[in-house]
Amino acid sequence: MNQENYMFVAKILIVMDILLKKVNFRIRGYDGPTLECHKCGSDMQLKTGRFGKYFQCQNDNCKATRALQRNGEPKPLTMEPIELQDLKCLKCEDHYLLRDSMKGLFLAASQYPKNRETRAPKVSEIKDLANEIREACRYLPDKNKHEYLLSAPVYDSEGNPYVIRYNRNEDVHYVASEKDGKKTKWTAAYTNGEWLETKK
Repeated sequence: MNQENYMFVAKILIVMDILLKKVNFRIRGYDGPTLECHKCGSDMQLKTGRFGKYFQCQNDNCKATRALQRNGEPKPLTMEPIELQDLKCLKCEDHYLLRDSMKGLFLAASQYPKNRETRAPKVSEIKDLANEIREACRYLPDKNKHEYLLSAPVYDSEGNPYVIRYNRNEDVHYVASEKDGKKTKWTAAYTNGEWLETKK
């Protein structure tokens, strides 16, 4: 090796040594935020997918996921979807799922996003789903979250069917009746352990 090559290599080594001291290397692995899995208790790690960031359980037998809100906090847990094979969609060849969201309970076509039909459920459509709703709520902190809806009145005083609605301001479901697809003046709210019906 001639003198020029030696000096060139020496300069490179000095520069590399300086750079290596400035850079903080991390051991390979995960050191981001974790959550306890609501289904199995294992760690959930932050991942990035097609629709943004989410938490995924690291247990290979579980693989539960939890979406993030815009503020970076994990979304509150919701009831798991309930298949309603006998309840056919009104606008497409499909059946409904009873789903839960931050905006309350709703019916949605099972083949979403192919079929985008959604609507509010009638009380009569969920009245006989006590076991299914309890099972779907088994991972929620409040396992009886929707139990009170099962005792809601099915019809108002004039015989119109009640539909389950959600009040975002008070974070509670109530029922409002409909006639020919339009709201009537009858509503009922669950207060102090009983349903109170009012007409506006």
